[in-house]
Amino acid sequence: MDDGTTTCRTVGWNGISFSCPVNWETFVSGNRHLVFEQDFQPVFELRWHTNTKDRHAAVLRNLQQESDLSLQTTLPSSWKALTASYSVSLLTEKKHSIIKAALLTCRKCHTSILVFFEDSAGSLKDSHNLLRSLQCHPGKENDCTLWAIQDFQLQIPADFILDNYSFAAGLSRLSFSRAGTTLYVCRLAPAAERLQTASLAEIMLTLGDIPVDTAAVIHEDDSVCYQSQPTISQQILIRLKRKMPFHWMTLRHHRREDRLSGLFFEDKKPLPEKTIHAILASYDIIPL
Repeated sequence: MDDGTTTCRTVGWNGISFSCPVNWETFVSGNRHLVFEQDFQPVFELRWHTNTKDRHAAVLRNLQQESDLSLQTTLPSSWKALTASYSVSLLTEKKHSIIKAALLTCRKCHTSILVFFEDSAGSLKDSHNLLRSLQCHPGKENDCTLWAIQDFQLQIPADFILDNYSFAAGLSRLSFSRAGTTLYVCRLAPAAERLQTASLAEIMLTLGDIPVDTAAVIHEDDSVCYQSQPTISQQILIRLKRKMPFHWMTLRHHRREDRLSGLFFEDKKPLPEKTIHAILASYDIIPL
């Protein structure tokens, strides 16, 4: 992550990560669609999806048919560095030579990345720098996906699939699933205001939607945690009610940032504690 001395920050969302200017506001418009604004004006748009091999030409053809953009036949030298990792095609307005979009297809994982940008010199330069920093698949020693949006970040194993997300006022929530395991990620702000009307344990149990007495909650410094350990008979009864018998949840208070961060897991079978603790260790609030 940036150390605060640069003018960029890291963004990660659903399989891709990159650096962008700190004064760009990032908006999630879809599972694989991000929009960036500066001073309430759009400057950059990013869409992506995974293709089968050698789909670049087909995607490009469909894009031209659905838009009024034309393929630029020559690639400027400033873009050629990207060709080591991507197949690169640039598109311009038919009446002008202004570059309005680019299609990049990763040579390794075949992810197609479509970008639209404004024609100002500043935004084009920043957009190009963003693309140079782009990562669209995990490294050799890391099978996790970086999720870094707003002011929070965490690493989640890549086989967890994003099911849903919401960015309501003061509450951001992401939900994932993997082979029967459900994961919820929460970030709340401001913390001080919420803690005036409820304790940390009460907030956690409300978010987890589990009827547990607060006496069963484990309290640590600026954090609370609860883990269910049902007996065999209890598991059977809970499953008959079509509910998950195994739960693990924690809520932490980040005093300096005035934020609360939470992780919530549930499953029909015992939860993978090693995975849980690895995700929790990566979950942090990043000052912007």
